Amino acid sequence: MSITVNLLSGTPGELKRFLSKYYAGEILLDDEVGHWIYTYFKSIESIDVISVVMDNIDEYDISTFIQINNGDFCRLTPDNYNEIIKDIFSLYYCNNSEYSDGPKEEEDAQNQWLVSNVNQH
Repeated sequence: MSITVNLLSGTPGELKRFLSKYYAGEILLDDEVGHWIYTYFKSIESIDVISVVMDNIDEYDISTFIQINNGDFCRLTPDNYNEIIKDIFSLYYCNNSEYSDGPKEEEDAQNQWLVSNVNQH
């Protein structure tokens, strides 16, 4: 299951400022760039950037959207992001072969559950 994180800002230099702080160093990004996208093929790896941007929502003028696999986009808000993170953790541990020996159909059903659950938040 992949999760694509989309960061958007209409404020010049805002994404560069955030990403430079997040990656703890200067990044090569024009100040005019208003859209940053990264696809995490291990869904659990997306949680860090989601948490950091949402925990600093008052400091940065950034909107955050996620897309699960190739599904619909979901906007993250202070009201829904904790539940979405819990859902990502839950499905990661259900889908990880070390923690689950369920059949592929069960994994597909769980992925669909996350997509529908995220859209409800």
